[in-house]
Amino acid sequence: MTRLLVLGLDGATFDLLLPWAEQGVLPTFASLLAGGTAAELRSVPNMNTAPAWTTFMTGKNPGQHGIFWFAEEGDKPGTVRFVNGADRRAQTIWKLLSDAGKRVASVNVPLTFPAEAVNGVQLCGFDAPSTSSPGFSHPPEAIRELEADNGMYVLHAAVSHHANAGRLTKVVDAALEAEETRVKAALQVLDREPWDVFMYMVKSTDQVAHHAWEYDTSDQQWMKPVYEYADQVLARFLERVGPDCGVIVMSDHGMGWRQPAVEFLNDVLAQLGYVRRTDQARRGTTWRLHRLARRLGARTRGWLKRRLPGVYARFGYQVRFGGIDWSATRAYCDDSRSCVWVNLRGRNPNGIVDPEDYEALVEDLREVLLNLTDPETGEKVVASVWRPHEIYSGPYTERAPDLQIDWRYDRPVTGLTYEGRLGQAHSARPAKGFMHKLTGAHRRHGVLVTHGPQFKAGAVLDDVGLEDVAPTILHLAGVPVPDDMDGRVILEALADHHAARPVVSTAVNGHIDDDELAAAPVYTAGEEAEVEDRLRSLGYL
Repeated sequence: MTRLLVLGLDGATFDLLLPWAEQGVLPTFASLLAGGTAAELRSVPNMNTAPAWTTFMTGKNPGQHGIFWFAEEGDKPGTVRFVNGADRRAQTIWKLLSDAGKRVASVNVPLTFPAEAVNGVQLCGFDAPSTSSPGFSHPPEAIRELEADNGMYVLHAAVSHHANAGRLTKVVDAALEAEETRVKAALQVLDREPWDVFMYMVKSTDQVAHHAWEYDTSDQQWMKPVYEYADQVLARFLERVGPDCGVIVMSDHGMGWRQPAVEFLNDVLAQLGYVRRTDQARRGTTWRLHRLARRLGARTRGWLKRRLPGVYARFGYQVRFGGIDWSATRAYCDDSRSCVWVNLRGRNPNGIVDPEDYEALVEDLREVLLNLTDPETGEKVVASVWRPHEIYSGPYTERAPDLQIDWRYDRPVTGLTYEGRLGQAHSARPAKGFMHKLTGAHRRHGVLVTHGPQFKAGAVLDDVGLEDVAPTILHLAGVPVPDDMDGRVILEALADHHAARPVVSTAVNGHIDDDELAAAPVYTAGEEAEVEDRLRSLGYL
């Protein structure tokens, strides 16, 4: 086997990459496109980064690997539990390749924290609290040695304050400066370590887009320098790996302008009687303390969490759910994720919906969602509404939201209206929170570009998904593909000698039982506040 380089571009889209490559703005990508194969890459149904990269790494859908979000509801209503790689119920390609004797290197890929004991090197992604967190790298000393040679490794650039003040040039500059610290470390790993499969993920393509995407323009002036930088990063990698190395460029999802419809949804549900709000929502001492802590940053929130845990827990209740009265709420959303949960007795904390009423309630809610309209145009705003078993499969399917919404993207709505069998509702009042400050959001299809002697040039690829990348990498590496992977080897993308080689499957179960899970990392209060800040700034909370 010749070596394989995988470059992840978080949130990259052909809407930008193709025209800029054609215009000569991205010469390295243009060269790969001219001599390789390109196709849209289907993401996971909820288009969330955490399950998307996990599906890439495992070849399995979220119903099999168990990760749907960066954060889940805690044991009490409104509390948050952060998700990381220790929650993953499936083996990754890094582990499968390592067990087969292959050398791997993985740098900056989300949901790899805590690092696995791979045959090679792993530096975790931004779900790790910090580079000093136990488990950030494997081997443990790797990050300190890299920082000694290259300077500080910046895991995440805080740019929200610049974006909120309209300083978008500083958003771009800060994101790329942080990215460069990670790229330097990755290049040193690439140069000094033996490897068969190497991966680096560029984060700034997603981070800047969340804050600086412009509606209804193809120019995207703030994104152009980010893609130009990514092009240069690719060139630096290619210069080192040589022409015999196969290349996969991919993204976990696409990107476009943000559809703000979900911000109006809880208000519609409240008017229809599904949600009841408390009279004290966003009022009182707790809320004032929270707003003060937000201004003072993660360190202050860490102090509050340690000293006043009861008050801090109420922050989650009020911020995440806007003061919902759970004793009278049958269904709800959280103002940031495009889905609806039923407050089910026996499953949800303080659930009130009896199991025998569940089916009828879910179908009523689906009817409401499918008939939501834009009050300015009268056009429907929802393309599809899915129940878990319609889009996922596997033992963890029931962890998914009861209803997942696929919005239409005709135009950003300024409200939601429902008129039908189940009542009438009109909301032009968006939820107050960080989401309304974001301008970019995920789309269902990302990018896939293949190039090199392992791949066919100019191949036509139909309906390729994230789950297909892992088995393809294993096949190219000569490693058997576990037969419980959902994905397939993308044979039509491979050079004839690789496509003609039989796909070797193995009955080895890639599933990880609860008693086999990696030890969950223990976050300090300050680390939890830092992770919360990071996820909220990108719209994941």
